Amino acid sequence: MNIRQVLKSDQVTYQQIRLEALEKEPYLFADSFEQLRDRDLSFYEQELENRSQPVFGAFVDEQLVGIISLRFYPIEKMAHKAMIGRFYVKEKVRGQSIGKALFEVVMEKAKGEGIEQIQLVVAATNEQAIKVYEKQGFQRYAYEVNALKVGDVYVDEMYYVKKI
Repeated sequence: MNIRQVLKSDQVTYQQIRLEALEKEPYLFADSFEQLRDRDLSFYEQELENRSQPVFGAFVDEQLVGIISLRFYPIEKMAHKAMIGRFYVKEKVRGQSIGKALFEVVMEKAKGEGIEQIQLVVAATNEQAIKVYEKQGFQRYAYEVNALKVGDVYVDEMYYVKKI
């Protein structure tokens, strides 16, 4: 397994994994499959070139099997923290510590950038992810009822933070 920043040259496989995540897990992401499926590659290229939100990927046999992003805040008073997002590992490789490895890379990147705390948001129904985050030392600081609406289904979200 190789973990590195996902590059502009990876835009096709990045588009595929983003759409897979949104289609398979519609209640776990604010973006929707319907919203992004018709976007052309330039949209994904722009996401990958966004310096304030780099995307990291896990590659197995040169196939992108997991992604995670780290959003830096451009506001001076918030520059001490960053937000994890777009976290997804393909189902066929779950249980192989790929998610943990992605997390470790992002945490090291954050430390290297002088970040003092990491935040993330998780669907309250995503019990597996919540266990992972809490095991990694994240602490819940807020709970938002009806944070997302997917069709007629409301999704509550939990907000977590970890000082690094």
